[in-house]
Amino acid sequence: MKTKSFLFFFAFSFLICFSSVAVADTPTNDGNTALAEKEIRAKIDVLTERITDLKKAKKHATTKVERQQIRHEIRDVKKEAKALKQQVSGGIYIGTGVLLVALLLILLL
Repeated sequence: MKTKSFLFFFAFSFLICFSSVAVADTPTNDGNTALAEKEIRAKIDVLTERITDLKKAKKHATTKVERQQIRHEIRDVKKEAKALKQQVSGGIYIGTGVLLVALLLILLL
């Protein structure tokens, strides 16, 4: 019985901690957001074009070292594009594992 109450307390505090962080990071709505979103979308478009160019270059690379360098560069560009997309969306994402644990706790209790 002690372990059940301990697990409930741990899961509850875990969810409370992450929900407070998510609420604190909500973006503010000011007049410059539309302009900033357009700039970020333009940067994302440039990065996607860069990725397609790198993929073409990877096909024409002759040595293994060149292909590895291009692959690392593609990975870095994808990370940068993903970070920019998160800035535009500004949404809160809940992981599947956390969602399942929360549903199971609700059902069990």
